[in-house]
Amino acid sequence: MVALTRRTNMLANTSPGFFDAAQAVAATNATAVCNDVRPCFACVLDEFGKDTKPERNQESERLFQLFSVLLTQYINTFGAAMLAAQGIATTINPGRKREKAVQPAEKYTAEEIAGLLRGFGMFYILFKVDAPTEVKDTWWQMSRQLADWMVKRKFVRADFHLSFAPCDDYVKINAVCAAGLINAAAEQDGSLEEDAHDMRCGDPFYVVSRVAVGKLWFLYSPSTGRCAEFGPVVVPTAVANFIKPGWGLDCKFLRVGNRWHIGKVEDVLPI
Repeated sequence: MVALTRRTNMLANTSPGFFDAAQAVAATNATAVCNDVRPCFACVLDEFGKDTKPERNQESERLFQLFSVLLTQYINTFGAAMLAAQGIATTINPGRKREKAVQPAEKYTAEEIAGLLRGFGMFYILFKVDAPTEVKDTWWQMSRQLADWMVKRKFVRADFHLSFAPCDDYVKINAVCAAGLINAAAEQDGSLEEDAHDMRCGDPFYVVSRVAVGKLWFLYSPSTGRCAEFGPVVVPTAVANFIKPGWGLDCKFLRVGNRWHIGKVEDVLPI
């Protein structure tokens, strides 16, 4: 069985799943205007930036602007694809015409995408953004500050709490079991590598978007810079008991006939 690496042990989750964690808002280069009593995600982040600006010096303001851009990119790509996979529809129509297409951050409320902020901190910042550790630490602090501010301003539920705490032993065991089942099935087959006529690998972690009995779907970044769903990928039926949407798998996909399989799981990132 696969043992969780140090990075997975450090970054896993005490909460039961991706959408039980926390999230808040994203920004666009231009301030969004919502034709709705509920402000869009982009508007909330814009208001947060203005409200807390007096607390920041020149350098921290620069880092905050980068934080806002990265959070927006995450929501408009991985976040939007995850929400679509979970069947969560947009509910806000921005109240002014745009020269550019309206982005997902402008079409959801903070509450509707409250689960994405944890994935932003534990997956996107860590594995998709090239920045010094101290800068990433600052962005984590900003994420928590944003979460607390949204609770105070009642943009999210009162019991909402964002945490990047390590996972408990139960979650770690589930992650190890899921990886072990997938790897055991690949080893038992024995011919996946030889029979495969296509392969997909290279991302540090592929994020699970949907879970069904005997099947998993994943998110990936095509050449367009957007984010798309990939699957179904065949896995042992018991895997559905251990893995949840939002978790990351460091693995290689092999296509045999018209079906995708996982050749080997190197690591699991519970989020």
